[in-house]
Amino acid sequence: MAGSSVDVYALAAGAQSQAAGISLHGYTTVNSLTLDHTLLGVSAAAIDVGESIGTAYAAGLMVDGTDTVADDSSLTNGSIIFARASAQTGEAISYGVLVGNYDGTPELTLNLDAQSGILADWAVYTADGVVTLNTSGVIGGRLLVTDLTSSSSGVFMAMVGSDDKAAVKGAI
Repeated sequence: MAGSSVDVYALAAGAQSQAAGISLHGYTTVNSLTLDHTLLGVSAAAIDVGESIGTAYAAGLMVDGTDTVADDSSLTNGSIIFARASAQTGEAISYGVLVGNYDGTPELTLNLDAQSGILADWAVYTADGVVTLNTSGVIGGRLLVTDLTSSSSGVFMAMVGSDDKAAVKGAI
């Protein structure tokens, strides 16, 4: 995708709201996926209705399922993945990139150049996949990856929330 803007929005009342920008699912091999000067914005929102509580989940790029491989995936020239989820009282989680939340062990190699970025609650999250992240760009959100290489200049800062304390205890 070059020079594009893609906006996805989902709303649910008393139910689950799910929004996904790009989804690669099951028995899929993508040799090259490049977002070049592209904005991928994904939002999900949910409201409660009576006693039914709404939940919201948003993912910019999803890679899941058996034998799903996305090698040489890149965000270049100011490309941004932005995901946001909100719910009145229920759970709300946004993922910039979500890998392997289904059957199998999907694989993703993702490269971000210095002008690009990912912004979400979880910038990159893998439940049970293999993720290699090579970045010199902006990461706004939590990371759970298999391999991380950062060539960003300046100060690397990690903001740790109370839910993350157990994961980083002893690592710092």
